[in-house]
Amino acid sequence: MTKRSVLVASAALFLGFACCLGPVRAGPIDPPAGAVAPTGKTISEASPGTPIIPPTTGNAQGTMYRITASGSYYLTANFDVLAGTAGIEIAASNVTLDLRGFRVQGQATSGDLIRITQLVTDVEIRNGSLATSAGNGIAGLLLNRNGRIRDISVRDCALTGILVGAGSMVTACQVNGCQVGFNIDTGSKISDCIARQGGTGFNLSTSVQADRCSATNNSGVGFQVANGCGLQECNASSNAGGGFLLTNNSIMTKCVARSNTGVGISAERGCVIRENISSANTGDGIRVSRANYVVNNSAQLNGPTAGVAGLRCTGNANRIEGNMLNDNPIGLKMESNPNVYLRNICAANATNYDITPSNFGRVAVPAPAPAFTGNTGGANPATDPDVNLAY
Repeated sequence: MTKRSVLVASAALFLGFACCLGPVRAGPIDPPAGAVAPTGKTISEASPGTPIIPPTTGNAQGTMYRITASGSYYLTANFDVLAGTAGIEIAASNVTLDLRGFRVQGQATSGDLIRITQLVTDVEIRNGSLATSAGNGIAGLLLNRNGRIRDISVRDCALTGILVGAGSMVTACQVNGCQVGFNIDTGSKISDCIARQGGTGFNLSTSVQADRCSATNNSGVGFQVANGCGLQECNASSNAGGGFLLTNNSIMTKCVARSNTGVGISAERGCVIRENISSANTGDGIRVSRANYVVNNSAQLNGPTAGVAGLRCTGNANRIEGNMLNDNPIGLKMESNPNVYLRNICAANATNYDITPSNFGRVAVPAPAPAFTGNTGGANPATDPDVNLAY
């Protein structure tokens, strides 16, 4: 077939298809009667809430801006706080403050950058940064219940980076260079947050849940934990005051304490310490006082000062089970009695076990097995399933 024939056939096919479609109707080309009006949303419709225009002077209450009615508020630009003055004060309940990626910037003598008045509840602050204050970054009080803080970065505050009242939630926030990173009141939850290069990283009041939080390079303790708290998948590294300091009746699982000055993990009474790693701390890897359950943890390379233990019991009524303790000056040390120790493994410590009288447990040195290949061979380390091993 020639090129001309192909073109003729294609044209005929197109005309036949167009005939099958029938007449094509278009809309009217004349505009409707009346003046032309916009059909899009106004700025207030697209961004519901009250815009905060940064002021240039303070008010009679000693703040730059004061919210006195419930509702939604948002920044429209960076917000500068004068010396000797606090920034934004929230004096009404049921308020949402969206920083919209802008910064609240204070000076060395500025007060709290965002302050929540006493008894105000149900406040949400989100999406922005705060920097430089002689006070706090976000200052909630003990009676500021049910707060929500998320996606906030705070740095260089002389007191606390983020302080919230009871029953609050803090998510995905960072604090750098504050005396206390996070001060979290009773019954609250904090997750996916970072505190670094300050004093204390996290100060958790009673019954607080902390998940996936990190405290690094602080001059104090990484996590200061009150009674009845839960910690999961948290990390404390290179803190000068120790890693985790728990008081009573808390549970800690799958956390890491590494390269801290002092003790990696410390618990007073009635705590569960499960499946954690404590390594390369200058003090004991794990230290417990009374009636704690310490199970399936790893403590290694702590010290190297003589007398440092991978796991140390200073009190009694503890159950120490299934821990792996290696390359410490002392593997397992019990200074009081009675305690129970079962199925622990101490290996390559300068002293594997240092146990006072009247504790319950037995240690065995497994016999080395001959070489073998295939599916059978080796030797049982001990006939007692609860025996502790040393090698």
